[in-house]
Order: sequence, then structure tokens, then C-alpha cells
Amino acid sequence: LIDAGDQAGALRVVVEAMTSRGQLDPRLLRTSGEGELWQIRNVAGFAAEATFKSAFADPDTPGRKLPNPRFTISAGALRANNLDDLYTSILHEYRHVEQESEHVNSTEQREQTFGYGADPDEFDAYLSEIEFSYRREHMKTAALQAGVHWEFLSETNRAAFKSRWAAAQK
Repeated sequence: LIDAGDQAGALRVVVEAMTSRGQLDPRLLRTSGEGELWQIRNVAGFAAEATFKSAFADPDTPGRKLPNPRFTISAGALRANNLDDLYTSILHEYRHVEQESEHVNSTEQREQTFGYGADPDEFDAYLSEIEFSYRREHMKTAALQAGVHWEFLSETNRAAFKSRWAAAQK
């Protein structure tokens, strides 16, 4: 599909494969309002990016909200030699969708973080890349990113991740 110039078709195949493996939950990927769930355009410095519109009521679970994500996939990530990077980028951004689902349904105040490196959600997303990646090179890259974030996390934020971080380093 990529060689034929069908980037949208190629993205659809990747997403369908990840969904059939249980790596993406279609319920969390429901949207409300304007904008397509998946968009292909350049994302400065990244293969993928997730953003969120206003959360909306889950039609299947009264009292629960859905995060209302939108994914932007960089056109450069949709090349035959980049599909592995696309896969891990979608894993990473999808973890942010899961986090946003937790946040919009929580009664606890969201902790403020100062800067990208000190953000526990970013650290968690890199850990999920390590845990679900199937290629050693990706695990190493994600581990390097997670290691940088680990250095900036507060002790309070580190506590929730200690066992996962120890397992990721093995």
C-alpha cells in the first residue's frame, strides 16, 4: 500500500492489526465533534502525536467519560522502512489516550509537572513502549528516553514506577 502511495490505507492496516492484537481499545478511540481520529501530516520531530478535544459521556457506561483523542501521524512515518517506528509511536501515543481516560474519570487533582522531562505521563508512555515493543532497538531507544525522564522525576512520582522501571532495565 505504501509503495502504491496509499498512506491512509497503510495506516488503517497498522491500526487494524494493533486493534486485533488488543493493543488498541476501540472504545477509547471513539470521538465526538469535529476532526478525524487519524490525520496524516507532518509532525515536527515526531512520528505521531495525540491531542484531545473535550471529553464526552461514554454511551456504554453511565457516569464515565471518554478522552476524545485525535492522532496526527507524520507522513514521513508512513514509509516502508519506518513502519516499526510508526508502531512504537502509536503505542506511545495510545498510552497517552489511556492516561487521559484515567485523568478525565478521576476525582483527584492532576499534579502539575514542570517541563517535559519531569512529566510522569511521558515516563509511563516510554515504559509502555519498552513493555510492548518487539524489537530490541526500539526497547533500547525507549529505555534511553525513559532513563532521561527518570532523572527528572520527583521521588513522589518515581515511587509508582519503581518495579516497572527495574523490569525495563533487565
